[in-house]
Parts: sequence; structure tokens; C-alpha cells
Amino acid sequence: GVEYAAFAWGVPLTGNNWPATIEIEGLPPAVKPSDRISLPLRSVTPDYFKLMGLPILDGRDIRSTDASKAPQVAVINQAFVDRYFAPSSAIGKKLWLNGRDRPATEVIGVVTNGRTDDLTQAAEPEIYLSLWQAGAFSKHLVIRTAADPRLFAGAVQRELRSVNPTVAVQNLKTLEQLRSDSLAS
Repeated sequence: GVEYAAFAWGVPLTGNNWPATIEIEGLPPAVKPSDRISLPLRSVTPDYFKLMGLPILDGRDIRSTDASKAPQVAVINQAFVDRYFAPSSAIGKKLWLNGRDRPATEVIGVVTNGRTDDLTQAAEPEIYLSLWQAGAFSKHLVIRTAADPRLFAGAVQRELRSVNPTVAVQNLKTLEQLRSDSLAS
């Protein structure tokens, strides 16, 4: 059966990027454009990290209570910690996604590095937001199954259409297919 299911924007190896200019607590504000830090944002629902086999190394995972009215939260990867916060802890640190005059996003967790675009490159810093706080115009439904995932494709499509008859379900791929596509390119 299905072990985990999550929605996400910016699934590894799909090349989907949501670049954002961010400011990081402890670093001086950017004065000129070349000082700006631009990093990819990802947007996920609870259980995404468990599903992808990415352990939380510090802090906590995104929860269903991290919704639109709650304080903005983020999980960052170890590469982000290594580049911007080491040797101190990242938990509780603030990130600004829209300038320091806007409410900050608090780092609540650190996840192990995954590979997002290319398996041959070293992991880059990444920021994962709650999908309920930072919705994307399109989403991937990611499912971990105990058996061959292709056996569940029809059932998943039927379930999605029972919730929303107008939903467009397209481009079904297993993670193995995504991985081989990435290696081939």
C-alpha cells in the first residue's frame, strides 16, 4: 500500500526552481545587487522528508499547523547551515524572503542534503517552506509505496478526481524514471 503521501513544489531531479532573493539573520543587508543571496525555495507538506528518505537532523519537520495564519517557518538543508550558520545552530534563526521590513521566516528544522537538479553536483543550500504558507501554482503529488508504484497510478488518479473532478493529473513518473532522466542528461 501507500506508506507516505505529500504535495511539493520543487521535487528533486525535476529541475523545478523557485529562485528567491533572501536575507539571512547575522549577515549584513545587501547594499548592491551583487551582494544579494539568491537560493531556490521549495514548498512541501508534512511527511515529505520521511517520504523522500531525508532525515531531520535538528529541530522539527513542517506540521499541518504551519498554515497561512501561523508564523512563517522554513526547514533548511545541511548545505545551507554549513555555508551560512556553521558552527552555530540554525534553529530559531530568521530569514527574510521579501525584505527586512516584512515578517521574517523562522528556521525550525534542518534536513540532510538531497540532490535536486543533478546527481553529479554537490548539494547546494535549499529552503523548504510549508506549502500551506507558500502555495505554488502547480504541485507534485509524491507517494511512497511498499510495492511497484505503477500499480497505484490508476487508484491515485481516481482519488484525486473524487476530491476535485477538474484536477489535471499528468506526467506520472517514478523516482527511478526521474533519476535515469537526470543521469541521461
